[in-house]
Amino acid sequence: MLITTLLTVLAPTAHAETPAAPEADITPVVLLQSWATAWDQDVDPQADATGYGDPEADAGVSLKRARLGVEGTRGRFDYRLVFGLTSPYDGFDKETGAVGVVDATVGFAQKGGFVEMGRTKVPFSRDQMMSAGELTFQERGFGAEHIAPDRALGLRGGYKAKGLQVQGGVFNSGGTLAGDDNDGKTYVGRVEYSSNDTTYRTWTRGKAFAVGVGGGGFLTDDVATRTVAFGGDVLVRYQGVYLLADVAHAELTPQDTDVASPGVWADTTRLSATGQIGVNLGRYEPAVRWTMLDDSSAGTFNQVLAGVTWHGGEKTDAGRDSVRFGLGYVKRLEETERDNDTVRAWAQVRY
Repeated sequence: MLITTLLTVLAPTAHAETPAAPEADITPVVLLQSWATAWDQDVDPQADATGYGDPEADAGVSLKRARLGVEGTRGRFDYRLVFGLTSPYDGFDKETGAVGVVDATVGFAQKGGFVEMGRTKVPFSRDQMMSAGELTFQERGFGAEHIAPDRALGLRGGYKAKGLQVQGGVFNSGGTLAGDDNDGKTYVGRVEYSSNDTTYRTWTRGKAFAVGVGGGGFLTDDVATRTVAFGGDVLVRYQGVYLLADVAHAELTPQDTDVASPGVWADTTRLSATGQIGVNLGRYEPAVRWTMLDDSSAGTFNQVLAGVTWHGGEKTDAGRDSVRFGLGYVKRLEETERDNDTVRAWAQVRY
């Protein structure tokens, strides 16, 4: 009788102290981007030399990106695992078009603080940090491609509150997914302010005022090349009209070593600027983008891309789409005049 009474009293208490299972959420990640080059001006193989911003795509269809994976949360933890391929940006891009791990991260967040480890984007440029599915023209400017670091394995952390975010990280400067192959590292820091959650995309159905501004720098102390860079960026939107600007400066110095070949053979400076202006007219987004790269060893390269994108299949969270079709004209301007303009169409499906 006594044992029965004790069990009756203790049972509710024991049940109350049992922690509830953390809420879990999982979402598939699907992105498919395809290009159709309707006309390419440089069709002579003898004069078809590569250049910054020119992927050398002759008339035909190509696959720009294909991504498949999952992301989600479990309590205060979040994760992302995505596989896929990415076509080279131009003849100087290190991308090979091979299928591999794009993102693989595990993160933890509590009371504004956050930490994340794995393969992810190095936080430096807004243009580079924007999701590929949010890019108006499915490609970025020169600074995001040739100054900002690419994805890397590393650890980043920071704090965000009331729109302000401060973060820093340490990333491998080389190696493979199995680990770094040298002692070189990339150290990065970034500070930014965002008025809402639409400052990393150009198109949205809303017309409210939004502003996102950020800046920072990084140091890559690699075995053969040392890079010091800093930059700033802003996205402003009002009544459907938006402006995106991204500027960066880098100094590259070859290191004295017999272990590896340097990325540059002499002290080199690079200055980049990207500006894009567009307007959200219902499901249509006409836009113009100008991007520039000044390389002290290679010269100055400019590119103007003008076109219109149609957005369809709007998702449940207002302002995001699942289908895009676009058409644009790429005007390339180099110090050495070349006939290398392009008329391009693009299509996108994402989930």
